[in-house]
Amino acid sequence: MPPVDAPTPFTALHDIISDGDQPAIYADRDLGKEPLTFSALKAFIDALDLRQYGIGRTDTLCTAMPNGAEAAVCFLAFTAQCVFAPLNPALTSGAPGRAT
Repeated sequence: MPPVDAPTPFTALHDIISDGDQPAIYADRDLGKEPLTFSALKAFIDALDLRQYGIGRTDTLCTAMPNGAEAAVCFLAFTAQCVFAPLNPALTSGAPGRAT
């Protein structure tokens, strides 16, 4: 497969997130939350500074949170600043069909 050329140069994921007010991430509709817009997502990523907690590009950050909108936001924000290892606490030690 040939490489894909970006329409504009970019150096990080943050550079390709739109500044628009279109919905970027939807929360569970049963929670009654409004979708997070691209501009709000970008603002959150801009405001987050893990260095204030001593976490840098080569440090590993691990979180345990269920899948959902918040996990998606964390994935985008944290991977921009460090090595990020998200864990889902609902996972079990056994594979389907195997005893745990």
